[in-house]
Amino acid sequence: MSTATTTPATTPSQQPARSDLRLSPLHVLRSEWLKFWTVRSTYWTLALTAAVFVGLVVAVSFGMRALSAQQQVNEAGPLPLIPLSAGAQLAMIPLAVLGVLTVTSEYSTGMIRASLTAVPTRLPVLWAKAAVVAVVTLVLTLVTVLLSAILASAILHSTGGSLDAGDPQVQRIVLGTALYLTTTTLFAFSLGALLRHSAAALGVVLTLLLVIENVLNVLAQVVWKWLQHVTPFLPASAGSRLTMTERQLTATNDANLYHVHLSAWQGYAVLVAWVVVILAFAAIRLRARDA
Repeated sequence: MSTATTTPATTPSQQPARSDLRLSPLHVLRSEWLKFWTVRSTYWTLALTAAVFVGLVVAVSFGMRALSAQQQVNEAGPLPLIPLSAGAQLAMIPLAVLGVLTVTSEYSTGMIRASLTAVPTRLPVLWAKAAVVAVVTLVLTLVTVLLSAILASAILHSTGGSLDAGDPQVQRIVLGTALYLTTTTLFAFSLGALLRHSAAALGVVLTLLLVIENVLNVLAQVVWKWLQHVTPFLPASAGSRLTMTERQLTATNDANLYHVHLSAWQGYAVLVAWVVVILAFAAIRLRARDA
């Protein structure tokens, strides 16, 4: 008589789930980089920015040449530098859209919850998004500004307009225009991160930079002179000094009745301070409240 022997079933060892796993900052950055390029609006906003900037600079350059206004315009500085400021003001609009949508699109779709679940500390997600926006915008605008300056110089060459690449003023304005556009994009990004709503953030950014600042600057010159204490420290008014020629900067400072004078880099520092403060509030809200 044989007896059946039974061997006890072996249960696979169950390892506890690793709840302590954390994504490294490099992994978070890579994830945000991939997400940035998977959004369709990224491509058309970048393409529109380059097209608007180059197109307007070329149009203004041809207009300056047709009007033969060399002597009048030259008072403001080297001719090919002057159209760059016009291109920057218009290119700021699609870049503001890019900055806002980079962060608010995830809130509108709910994808931000997955990002914050993967990164419980939350703030690395915000820093990574800001870094991606800054790098992409800086590279795009620097290439666009350089190309536009070359085209403007070629168009205005017959009128005596040319650029010296070794001129510190030329270097400062070319780099400064790219930095100005990059930082205003981060300004829009910061407001988007704070408000978490695309329409609200875009409304605030565009109204402040394109409407309120211009209205206040006009009122400061015509009606309420005391506003000249304030207007030099508004985001676009301060940051745009980095795009001005030395003569334009001197004229702007001399026009202030209260002697509130900011250099090009001091004005840019004011714009950076705006971004830092708003981004800090966005970070506080991100840590304190759920998405």
